[in-house]
Amino acid sequence: MNHLIRCLPLKKRTLKPEKVPYPTYNIKYRHYGTIVIKMIEEACKLEDGPAKDQVALMIANFMKQSYVNYNRDNVNDEVIIEQLRKISNGKISLQDDVRLRYVSDVKPAGFSSGGKKKKKKKKKHSTQ
Repeated sequence: MNHLIRCLPLKKRTLKPEKVPYPTYNIKYRHYGTIVIKMIEEACKLEDGPAKDQVALMIANFMKQSYVNYNRDNVNDEVIIEQLRKISNGKISLQDDVRLRYVSDVKPAGFSSGGKKKKKKKKKHSTQ
């Protein structure tokens, strides 16, 4: 591999690759990502009624999951509901008595609160 580098002229060895443009978004709540913002924008277009309420509840549960994935902490439902209201500019609001899914239901599989995992010891089979 070194022989290839020696064969190249000095100029070609020092060239840096061009930067790849990466989309940048000005998101206040970065841990939710742009997908949540887009879901909220689409939900705002729905007519008021049970369908919009159900979509709002699904978005709030997804927001809670994103929050837990990012922060690894428990979050109050009121915080999620208030942030949903702020992001939607008041167009989406859930009732104060609504309860989102429990964090244990929201945490991804294999989620642990930290610490080291214990290795399982292999049993030795005796051949007698």
